[in-house]
Amino acid sequence: MPQRRARRTRRLETHCAALARSREPFSKKGLYVETLLAKPPQDSDSVLKMTRLIPQRLRFILLLAYLVLLCVLSFVALGVWIPPFDGRGLWLYSGVYAFLVGALLESPTHVRPAQAFSFSALAALGILGIGLSGQTELSPTAETVLGACLALEVGILASAALAMLLYGRTSGKVLERAGKTGYLLSSSLGRPGIVSFPPFLFAIVAFHSNSARESLLLTLGWSVLVFARPLDWLVDIVSRLSAVWGVSSESLFLGTVIGHSVPGVLTIRQRGTADVEPGTALLVPGEDGIPNVAMALNYVGKADGLWLKALQLDLSPELKGKIPSAIIAGDECARISDANLISALEAGGVSALRDRYRLIGLVAPGTDTKTLHVEVVRTGGLSEGSLLQVKIGHADVLYQLLDGFTKEDILERKSTRGFVLAKARKIGTWDEDSRGFKPVKWVPEPNTPVFRLSEGEGPEPDGRAVGYFPRTSYPVRVSTSDLVTHNTAVLGILGVGKTFLALELVERVILGDVRVIVIDLTNEYENELTPYVDADRQERVVRHLQEIGTAGKTNVQRNVEAGGSIQQFASAVNELVERFLEPTETARMLTINPNMFEVWRQDSKPYNDQASMATLTAAEITRIFSEAALEAVQKQGMVEYARCCLVYEEAHSLVPEWNAVAYEGDKAAANGTARAILQGRKFGLGCLLVTQRTASVTKTILNQCNTVFAMRVFDATGMGFLANYIGEDYADVLSSLPDRHAVVFGKASSCSDPVLIRANERSAFLQAARETRPEVWTDHSEGR
Repeated sequence: MPQRRARRTRRLETHCAALARSREPFSKKGLYVETLLAKPPQDSDSVLKMTRLIPQRLRFILLLAYLVLLCVLSFVALGVWIPPFDGRGLWLYSGVYAFLVGALLESPTHVRPAQAFSFSALAALGILGIGLSGQTELSPTAETVLGACLALEVGILASAALAMLLYGRTSGKVLERAGKTGYLLSSSLGRPGIVSFPPFLFAIVAFHSNSARESLLLTLGWSVLVFARPLDWLVDIVSRLSAVWGVSSESLFLGTVIGHSVPGVLTIRQRGTADVEPGTALLVPGEDGIPNVAMALNYVGKADGLWLKALQLDLSPELKGKIPSAIIAGDECARISDANLISALEAGGVSALRDRYRLIGLVAPGTDTKTLHVEVVRTGGLSEGSLLQVKIGHADVLYQLLDGFTKEDILERKSTRGFVLAKARKIGTWDEDSRGFKPVKWVPEPNTPVFRLSEGEGPEPDGRAVGYFPRTSYPVRVSTSDLVTHNTAVLGILGVGKTFLALELVERVILGDVRVIVIDLTNEYENELTPYVDADRQERVVRHLQEIGTAGKTNVQRNVEAGGSIQQFASAVNELVERFLEPTETARMLTINPNMFEVWRQDSKPYNDQASMATLTAAEITRIFSEAALEAVQKQGMVEYARCCLVYEEAHSLVPEWNAVAYEGDKAAANGTARAILQGRKFGLGCLLVTQRTASVTKTILNQCNTVFAMRVFDATGMGFLANYIGEDYADVLSSLPDRHAVVFGKASSCSDPVLIRANERSAFLQAARETRPEVWTDHSEGR
């Protein structure tokens, strides 16, 4: 209770502050508000008081009805239907405007200083016009009452003028307090009921005191008609009864509230067995005593009826004025069946109700700045990778669902209930200008509703997207320059779309005006990327290198290192790569299959012009091309952008880990390749490493891959390695990833945190990249 009272007081303080700034009625329609602008007391009920109000059209009709009743009162008391326009009619003419017109039409919710000034000025003029006209000699008692009444009206006038002059328009302490005092007095004393009383009192004392019958009848009639306002009461009772007994009832009785969970969650004991779907709009008792709207969540138990959880919605006072208050009493709850009322609430900005069909649960304990825990109330459409939306402040923040697990709660009478908790990682808020996500560095409030994004929901498809969040059109972009200069790895088992993803990345790099040297044991890149391959030149290059390599078999030298064809082959490769990387060169891709070359190495000193010979392994040939690329870019100087990308397909064979080598020389070869990659970044050289066996690739290079695309893997070593990059929660989903899905993280990604994406369809990418070829497909490096 103390927490609820404190929360209500804070909310009411905010309302009062907003009212003080605007000096406008707190609500224009549907509610009656009294506001104290001094420091709110501990009892928040004395700060803000609300009752139902009749619509304006009906209030005008009531005004006419009251005038008729006052004319009847005049006939009964004075014998005339219309009082004379002198002192004997002052009780009606001055008081009717000051009270009935003011209370019913001018200020039904709140009195502003300007209204208080107008009301009191008219009342004072009425008193002065009659009291000082000289038509009737006033008794000493009447003169005393005249002075007191004028003093009260003048005091209200002065306080209203003070408020209009000083309130909110000065910074001095004394003047500021004077303005607040004037505002408080004018808004309290300037109400129609108080302003209209002095003219009435003066009229009774001055002009009707000689007739006890007139005084008694007028006083009783005025009190009943004006202060009790029986017609208002009658209309309110009739509207409540018609709401209860009417044919088009706005709701159906559901049950009673038996529990509260702060903030905003109710437990309702439901009568009957009818199922209430999650998201159903309910009428519930509000914390401020005014009926409120809640949204049904899920059933949590059964004891003397079904237990239903519901989330109270945060409604504005204007929307609360549209809620039927006669349907429920006390802790009763009802189901809202009026579609017009629900539409009005949705149109009024109640997003939780508008999106109720996408509701999946509430923010649960354990949520932190990176991870969201959700108590799931509806599981339809959820799966790993789904995007969830929840408000943090006023921002719609997206999270990606990664895991789910069951938990159990203890209810009363040793009963328990099982439920599902979902775990999601924060992505951020979508920024259309940058076509990316911005981080939000805080947590959502407890019990905030969580929604699932609908199928296909999101922005327009993006040509620069390497993939999309599953079942949405939210894109994840990549920077081709960062892909290269900071190295990239594509990891995953056979048959999950790893090579197609790598082919797309290579093509994006080529379209980004970066030269690509593909070292591929499968020849797949040459076949798939034929538009970028000069077949004739490729054939000449391969034939030339093959001739140089084969000739070394008979090249026996006394200097063992000079024997074979290693030096001649390396020299030819250096010349080839240097020419390929010249800025004026038109070719953009060079593919090399190390298995196509027979490069000889002399292994022993000659004897009778004979020596043992061995061919270089794929890893050793890879080292030659890598070191040649480094030497070529070093000659061109340092740059900030990418110049050349080395693609290592089947990297576990080209740059193996030391404990996975087939030949002893592969250790030195892998170290040489790694050294070239480590030194190449400042000169625009980087690599794209593609492998299905993470454990068998040298970690010297793998640890330098600043961007990782992790697809489905099963081996514990690979998952453990990737957990250091993408976190344990994302690493845990790798074994169950569908085909063409990957967890992406790193410098080249448009998302600052790891995300699970659905890779592009190969056919769709090819159509866009090769047929339309829009500029947005790649980020061309600047400063060249």
